[in-house]
Parts: sequence; C-alpha cells; structure tokens
Amino acid sequence: MGYIKKSTTLVLFLMLLVSIIAFTGSVIFFQKTMSTLNEAISGKDSQIGSQKSMIEGLEMNLSRISDKLELQLRREENLSGQYSELKDANELLTSEKQSLTAKLNSTEAELKDREEEIEDLEVDISEWMSDYFWLNQTLRNVTNDAEYICDKAAALNLSRCKNYK
Repeated sequence: MGYIKKSTTLVLFLMLLVSIIAFTGSVIFFQKTMSTLNEAISGKDSQIGSQKSMIEGLEMNLSRISDKLELQLRREENLSGQYSELKDANELLTSEKQSLTAKLNSTEAELKDREEEIEDLEVDISEWMSDYFWLNQTLRNVTNDAEYICDKAAALNLSRCKNYK
C-alpha cells in the first residue's frame, strides 16, 4: 500500500506540476494575447481619435459649406427676385418705347404735314404780298392820275377835287 500511496503522491505531484505549468503557460499566453489585444485596441483607439478629429474637421467644413450654400441660395433668391423685377421693368420700358416710337412717328408725320402747310401758307403770303404791292402800286398810280386830273381840272376851273393823298 505504501507503493500505491507513493505512486499516488507522485501522480498527484506530477498532475499538480502539470497543472501549474499549464496554468503558468496559459497565463503567459493570455498575457501576451491580452497585451497584443491591448496594443491593437490602443492603436484602434488612436485611429478612432484621429478619425474623430477628422470627422469633426469635416463637420466644421460641412457647416461652413452649408452656411455658404445657404447664403448662396439666399443670394440666388434675391437675384431671382431682382431679375424678375428688372425683366418686368424691361418689358414695361420696351412697350413704352414702342408706344413713344409710334407717337414720335405720328408726330413727325404731323410735323411734316404742318411744314408743308407752312410752305403753302408762305407761298400764299408771298403771292398776297406780291398782289398787295401790285395793288398798292396801282393805287398810287390811280391816286397820282386822279391828282393829275384834279390839278388839270382845277387849273381849268372845271371842278373841285378832293385831296386823294
């Protein structure tokens, strides 16, 4: 029985030794695995930090671009309104221009008619003046003749003549 006890003790001792070696090996293995895993997690954490800062930078850039886009949209809306106003004003001015052009053409035609009337009236006046001078000359001749006759009749004591001057 002593041999069984000895061999049992030896087996138990060997089992204990194998257990200690297995436990130590597993602890070393898990420590290295955990260390590698910890390093990987630290690397990933630093990558996450850099990705986070990059995302924050992109968010700020997106915010600036969004603000610029909003400002540009407001400007485009404002310019669209101004364009509509200018287009309406242009259409109004174009129609007014056409109206004024038609009125100008009408006025020019009327002016031409009036100028022709003035030319005709000037011709009439010229003819009347010519007639007036001719009649005036004829009147002077008749008056002179009447005075001559009156003077001759007075010299002959034939009649009393009025003054024809």
